Formats: sequence, C-alpha cells, structure tokens
Amino acid sequence: MDINKFLEQFVEGYLFCDIESMLKIELEDGQKYGACGYPVVMSVLAGMELLGGLLSKNTFDKYAGDKCFDNYWDNYFCIFDHKYKISGIKKLVRGLIRHGLAHNSITKQGIFIGKDGSVTHWHLDKEKSQLFIDFSKFYKDFRASYNKFIKNNPSIRSEMQIRLNEMIKEYSKEAEDLFGKIGEYRESPPIDNIDATMIHNASTMRGSATLPPSGMWDKLATGKDIELKLTPISGSPFDDKDGKFKNFIKNLNKKLNK
Repeated sequence: MDINKFLEQFVEGYLFCDIESMLKIELEDGQKYGACGYPVVMSVLAGMELLGGLLSKNTFDKYAGDKCFDNYWDNYFCIFDHKYKISGIKKLVRGLIRHGLAHNSITKQGIFIGKDGSVTHWHLDKEKSQLFIDFSKFYKDFRASYNKFIKNNPSIRSEMQIRLNEMIKEYSKEAEDLFGKIGEYRESPPIDNIDATMIHNASTMRGSATLPPSGMWDKLATGKDIELKLTPISGSPFDDKDGKFKNFIKNLNKKLNK
C-alpha cells in the first residue's frame, strides 16, 4: 500500500476523523459520564505508537510498541511543544495512561481527564502525584505535530514506506498463521446423548476419573449429585504429591452440586 494513501485513509481519515467525531459528543442534562475522554486519549496514544513505528530508523518490530511510542513522543511531539518534555513524564504517560486504557479501559492512579475548562491541561502536581489532561487540547497538539512533521514534510515518506511495507508483511503473516490455526467448528452434543464410546475414550488418559453410573445421567443434566474422583498413577504427571489436583476436584464438586 502506498504510504500517502495509508496516511490519508488510516491516519487523517479513520484516526483523526473518529477522534473529531468523539470530540463533538456532549453530555445530556443529568448525565455524568460518557464524553469519550478515555477513548480520545487512548486513540491519540495509539496513534503516536503507530506513527513512531513508521518513522523509526529500525526494521519494524511488532513487539517494540514502547520504543515506537517513545520515538514519536521524544522526537516529534515534545519538539512540537516543549511543555510535554518533562523528565520521567513519558514513562508515566505510557504506564499509567496508555497501558491502563489499552488493557483495562481506565487510567491508573493519579490521572484526571476532562475538557472545556473542567481541568487545567497538562497540570502536574508532584506533591499529590496527579496529572491533569484536557483531552481536546491533547488531541489538537498531537494533530498539529503530525501536520508539521509528517503531513507537510513529504521528504520523509520514502523511509516511512519501507516501515509500512514491513508492517504489512509482518501482520499479514500473523493473520495467516492465526486464521490457519482455527479448527472446524463442531457443536458439542447434548449431555443426554453422551454414549459409552465417549466414556470409554476417557480411560485413555493417564489417571482416571470415576464417572456417574448410567442411571445418573439425568442428574448430570441438572448439575446435581455429581461426584468426580481422581485415581492418580504413581510417577505420572498426575501423581499429585502436593494435593493440588485433589483440591481442584474437591472445589469442582462443590460448584457442580450447588
């Protein structure tokens, strides 16, 4: 894919236009939450990681997300506006904001996000361990840094094209591998259709499970009066010397017979 087309469609198009659509969202009367502050900040930080990877001098590495983020933050974002160049702040943003939002949908301790004067943008209170971000201003600074260093600087596109080609190749291979590992879907049989063959096959496992007699399958369907027992084989992977598997079976029986 051509780098110019990629930037037009995926950065200026999807990324920026999605963010600007979220910025238009206003809380209705009586509504306390839902102004899309977290999604906007998460999108900005993810965009920095993407662009930092495309601007890297090193071969694309899908496991080097932190380095890609650092590249954009240090060499483009902070150069555009020096207020973001505070010792240690990059690691804080990455750890408390970026990773918090990406993995748990919330920021970690000490981060306050708002807009339209509800917070003072980029106010750092070290004594209280607090950082305040106006997500609208944060996005606008990010967009302006992109315009200055990338949109209005076509001389860097050739190097970005190389990184883009590497990224596409890497992710195409990953997609092919993962889709190739998906097995054919087979619906599990209803519990009352379990036959003796299935029970017999269970005996091939190292270790054995005592299953309910055939007359109790009606109780199995209701999840009542079920008891699983383990008969360990000495020296096998399931000799259970520390009793962990025995406790697992005990707890499982409790859950089954609630």
